[in-house]
Amino acid sequence: RNARRTDGTCLEYGLDYALKQLSKELDLPMSSIDLETAKNQFHLLLEWLEEFKSNFMEQVLSEHPLVLGTITEVEEVLTKYKETVSAVTVPLAVEKARNDRSALE
Repeated sequence: RNARRTDGTCLEYGLDYALKQLSKELDLPMSSIDLETAKNQFHLLLEWLEEFKSNFMEQVLSEHPLVLGTITEVEEVLTKYKETVSAVTVPLAVEKARNDRSALE
């Protein structure tokens, strides 16, 4: 869980730190979220999760509680990211499309 980049993982300071940082970013008011930082953290966690699942495939298949608990914990933060960022980016994309369309007219 707390393996760092120097230990061969993609997370610089380990899983617990990465989860805490992304959650903290997503708990900010919508206007204060640094979308680029959140996006980078999301992709690193996603990469970590895929690597974790492949390294512990046998435990995943046998439904080992510690492994499944870790997967669930990471997936909850990833879902929170998707829900939060969609709430921010979809309205911005709609507004941009409207502005682009009116600029063409």
